[in-house]
Amino acid sequence: MKLKRLVSAVLAIGMALTILPTAAFAAGNDIVPSEVGGLEITEEGYPKVPDETPGSIVVNGVTVTRTNITTNATGPLDKCTGEGWWWTPYRNKPGSGTMTIASGYSYKGSKIRNEIVLYNQGTINGGKYRYVNNSGTINDCYVHQIINSAGGVINGGTYYEMIKTNSGTINRAVFKLKSNLTDAHELTAQGCIINEDLQDHVYTVGDPKVTIAFKDTRKKVSGWFINGEKVDETTLPGAVAGRDGDYATLTFTMPTDRDVEITVSKIATPLKIENGLPVDSLGSYFGSPYDGWTYNSGVETKELNKAMTIEDWYTADLENNAVKWRITNNGILQNGIIRNSVTNNGTVKDVTATSYFTNNGTIESGVFSRYTNFGEQNPAVRWVTVNGGTVNGMTTAGVVGEQEVTITAPDGFKCWSVAGDTDFTLTEEQKHTNPLTLKLNGEDKGTIILTAQSEEGYYPLNLTDGKAYSVTADGAKDKEITAARAGDTVILEADATLIPDGMVFDRWEITGNTELTGGFDASAEKTQFIMPNTGVTIRAMYRMADVEEPDVLGTVAVVATAGVGAAVLGWTGYQLGTELYLKTALPAGTAIPTNRAELALLVWNHAGKPAPAAVLPADATDTQKAIAWAVENDLLKAAKDNGETYVDTDSVSRVEVIRVWNKAQEK
Repeated sequence: MKLKRLVSAVLAIGMALTILPTAAFAAGNDIVPSEVGGLEITEEGYPKVPDETPGSIVVNGVTVTRTNITTNATGPLDKCTGEGWWWTPYRNKPGSGTMTIASGYSYKGSKIRNEIVLYNQGTINGGKYRYVNNSGTINDCYVHQIINSAGGVINGGTYYEMIKTNSGTINRAVFKLKSNLTDAHELTAQGCIINEDLQDHVYTVGDPKVTIAFKDTRKKVSGWFINGEKVDETTLPGAVAGRDGDYATLTFTMPTDRDVEITVSKIATPLKIENGLPVDSLGSYFGSPYDGWTYNSGVETKELNKAMTIEDWYTADLENNAVKWRITNNGILQNGIIRNSVTNNGTVKDVTATSYFTNNGTIESGVFSRYTNFGEQNPAVRWVTVNGGTVNGMTTAGVVGEQEVTITAPDGFKCWSVAGDTDFTLTEEQKHTNPLTLKLNGEDKGTIILTAQSEEGYYPLNLTDGKAYSVTADGAKDKEITAARAGDTVILEADATLIPDGMVFDRWEITGNTELTGGFDASAEKTQFIMPNTGVTIRAMYRMADVEEPDVLGTVAVVATAGVGAAVLGWTGYQLGTELYLKTALPAGTAIPTNRAELALLVWNHAGKPAPAAVLPADATDTQKAIAWAVENDLLKAAKDNGETYVDTDSVSRVEVIRVWNKAQEK
């Protein structure tokens, strides 16, 4: 960073314009102090002196000598002497001991920080020091720790902390800490570097020169403010704005009559997307709360699958782009496809969300996956399931508001057939159209089931949390498919983007009695098989990442059905696994049901409290309605094997809760 040159220049100007008292002046002596000679600080942070004792070397034309002065309980002590200074290190410990600037002498200071404990009896002009005990005069230095003893004078500079005592005079200075200061004012500059070494917040005495630096690689700084007002000759006389490499800078004299807050004004960057990444004129850009959005928690990266936060006052228009960001929306999110999890605390319009979606705000319109938790809003939803195809890239999707969806079938498509619990129909032209575009409205509710009928020889691949691909002539992976001809080789891969947090792939589970040949390995995340002369329904199963599957009888497995995504939790970590899964699957803040009544109420309320078909008493409770509806929909059993009726207080396991919840989502 080039701030050193800039700050040094500022300090030099301050020194030129300031009458610098010295120890001699303080004593009433008008003699100009002599410069010390032979004091050169090495890279190790201590003076350059002879290695031998006794010995002497010439440093910048001045003879520096080293002699043995005593041996005591702490070890041999040497004395190194130059012109106007001396240093007393312990022998064989070059960084030890103390150094003194003699009265009547001045020291210009070094760009290398002096690591020796320094006693100043003369005058120090600039430089960096670890520890100073000052009884002379210090002008515009940086000191980490300082004691300002009786007779000591501080004129300018930056000090990390004042320790123990301040018995001298401070005319002007900047301090990181307030200890032992009187009449100090606060200077705040959030996100900035102050006088090259301190950050965000300092205390000032008198009217020191200050340089604020804000990292501005993309040159977005448009101005500075002091206490909320734009910096000009009226609000901050003499202030100079500039640049130092990647930093925007503001140099000024600190006012003596008030606290000061310096803020930076920036040019906001609207959300623009290229190749799935937010960009500005210089390329990928991580944004900031000032822009209204922050990408990847403030870490600039070219990787996909990162996070974005949208501020509560901002409208993030994805402009119909598809992104793989985990999004936390506190404002307005609209017009795009999100292929990762979304937490919505604001408003969502016209989006397609293909992964987990948790709604704590408002959904105005969009197309949502079966992993969606619609929350307390519980908007009207029209569900579409496509057998042997996809709707907006998903096998099952829910439409909220008025939306246009695209239904796509695989190779070998012949026509669409329609089923479901609504009176939805297709025209003859639509039945033979692929891809098929439909305008649907969530207010119509109900479920539409479209099945892609195939030409002879093609069979559907119904996958959950996985993808299938055809192969080239040499056996390499080709394009993604949802149907194949009997005898074709199919490559099968688990979809890594859909693996729940804290879980790993476990195995493939095939529905029905279909046996797959051609090298199929049910335990491999990527495998292949020969397409049989029937459709294949298969899904990826997951387990907790830190649980190894034991090879023993009685293994407890919890299988999540397609309602919320496939997962296998449990065995020795059963209790923890099921709780983690349910906290993810159930609506936010929902208590895990412990009995039959609580479970029935959970699924019944989530379904919108539908009226059961059974005739119930006029004064039937919600629990009675919920249980009747759940039994009618085959979610709960009506009677035990011995004919006895289940009761409301019958306990339910977490396995049963998962089974019922997932089955309810399918309905």
